[in-house]
Amino acid sequence: MGTAFQGSDPTRFVFGVAWNVARESFKRRPALPLPETWELPDKPAVGIGDDAQRERCLDQCLERLEDSERGLVLEYYEGEKSAKIRHRSTLAGERGMSPNALRLRIHRITVRLRECVFECVGNTSQPRWSSGRSAV
Repeated sequence: MGTAFQGSDPTRFVFGVAWNVARESFKRRPALPLPETWELPDKPAVGIGDDAQRERCLDQCLERLEDSERGLVLEYYEGEKSAKIRHRSTLAGERGMSPNALRLRIHRITVRLRECVFECVGNTSQPRWSSGRSAV
């Protein structure tokens, strides 16, 4: 880990270690309390459209994904609680990737899906995203 103590008086060594620990604690920013008026929104602001319209748009946007991406996203969100966590770990292993790599891949796909759904709901027509591949 570091230099071991050598000599007959450990006082300087102990104070040196204590000083280094104290210096590290000075670097940490203190946690700021949330304002009393701060609250989580009950429901994310989706914008316009009713549930049926958003569901229809999601289905359209899922259809625009490549089969492998669509299957991955649908499988990723299967299950509940600890079963979902175990399933995701298994899913990552089956795909030959780490759980973090799987989360990143899902994030990239869901960003595209979200944009597609918002555009579809906003336009109330066909979404612009038309190919299974994107620059993401």
